[in-house]
Amino acid sequence: MDSNLDMTKAASNAVVSEGNAALDENQLANLTEIFRTIFNDPKLDLSKGLTADDIPAWDSFAHINLIFAIEEAFEVHFSTKDINSAMDVDQLKMIVAGMLKGA
Repeated sequence: MDSNLDMTKAASNAVVSEGNAALDENQLANLTEIFRTIFNDPKLDLSKGLTADDIPAWDSFAHINLIFAIEEAFEVHFSTKDINSAMDVDQLKMIVAGMLKGA
């Protein structure tokens, strides 16, 4: 098998891991696009430690829209506890990764 093909396949299956969150590159790109759309910020980067306090538009209404958009895009369902605790990017990544692994 071609080594370039192996490297490409390995890169496409790469996992972006921060703490306990483990989203592959496509999942992280999808999540990033959701944030950029909801918060109307095409340059928004989901850096480690980013919280609702760091995004002025992240109010309770935007939070619900964010949760709905994530549920629709990833075909998952947040519990009430998850919705209430997901006020930072790292927590959201962990929750989504956990739901996807359990799917």
